[in-house]
Amino acid sequence: MTSSIRKIFTMNIISSIIYIYVGIFINLYIWEAGQNISDVAWYNIVLFTGWSISYGCGTFLVHKLGMRKLITISALSVGLAFALLAWMPPFERIWWLASIALPVGLSWGLYSATQNISLTILGKDKDFSVYFAYSTLAGQILSMIVPIIYAQVILKFGYSASFIAMIVFVLIMMVYAKFLPHLPKENSALPSKETRKSKSLSPFGIFKQVGKQMLQPQYRWLTFSIFAAGIFLQFQNLFTLLFTFTVTQDKTLISLLNALYTLAGVVALLIYKRIKLTNMKWLWIGAGLLAFGFIIVTIPMPTPSAKSILLISSNIISAIGMLLFASTWNAITFNSIQFLNDQERTMFLVWREWLLCISRIVLLTIVLSLNDLSGWLFNLIIAFTVISLLAIPFTMNIATRRIDAK
Repeated sequence: MTSSIRKIFTMNIISSIIYIYVGIFINLYIWEAGQNISDVAWYNIVLFTGWSISYGCGTFLVHKLGMRKLITISALSVGLAFALLAWMPPFERIWWLASIALPVGLSWGLYSATQNISLTILGKDKDFSVYFAYSTLAGQILSMIVPIIYAQVILKFGYSASFIAMIVFVLIMMVYAKFLPHLPKENSALPSKETRKSKSLSPFGIFKQVGKQMLQPQYRWLTFSIFAAGIFLQFQNLFTLLFTFTVTQDKTLISLLNALYTLAGVVALLIYKRIKLTNMKWLWIGAGLLAFGFIIVTIPMPTPSAKSILLISSNIISAIGMLLFASTWNAITFNSIQFLNDQERTMFLVWREWLLCISRIVLLTIVLSLNDLSGWLFNLIIAFTVISLLAIPFTMNIATRRIDAK
């Protein structure tokens, strides 16, 4: 990796510590306050609304403001959320949750956009494979270690101490942002060298152009697969946590279970690398395992212990399926947009992120009416998710054939 990419990688490790904590313990903190599924759903609705807004803004602003300023703004935003959690007493619940979720979403979306576009500008082809290989490895390690450490902090000193500890990491993130590379001025975050037509368009014009292209008949299936993926990804993200919180609220045990799910993903990665299959076959296998993991939680169990074992088994199977699914779905998606020029690919990332956020919010809106992890509505949500999940490899197969035939 070049020096610039190494600095981005180091920042990715620092930010991962913060966002891994956010993904587990803020959701757990909200769940413990009332064990209300709708509270967790509302928090995530506001979070992804903020994410979608800041991702779009970050894509357009990264070259104008630079990586250092945007990462600093991202750090300040998530730092505000931790400060509110540590020192602001809860008030009207719906507004209190929104006040926490919005800065988290703005931070996460802005960071994601800044990192993605900066890698595109500064990275070379050989850098990407090395960067993502090391990032995946670091992410797996941190996903096991960070929850265990912070579980102990919460048990010994309480949530407020952990929020203050995270503010320290936010300050580290802000300091290290000063050492991030400058983006070259002669480049643009939206490089325009492919076509004369693209040069004459503003970023917003290119955004609209790509949107119209994605709705054309030959690309409509790709758009549908992205929308369906958001529904499934949100179910996987939310209910993996809720299934674990239902089993136990012991922070150490939750952390150990999270480590177990991570190890299952590592096993899946080893299998994926050893067995040579096409991406489409792996996509079907991953979708099949995920669907099976979701469906089995609807099986009635005679005792709470048996139900707990079933929920943990579901999460393990889903973790294996998720690794296989995510690896191949992303590869197929990005291979499918090779026909776009550099500017259009950048705008495609914004469209993709917004479609994913919109479909996530659609599912979360349905979950708002859910009272517990059983009953007709829960089964309906699972059926809706499984249909969306199995539609993804089907629609991706059609999409790639139509795009290749173009």
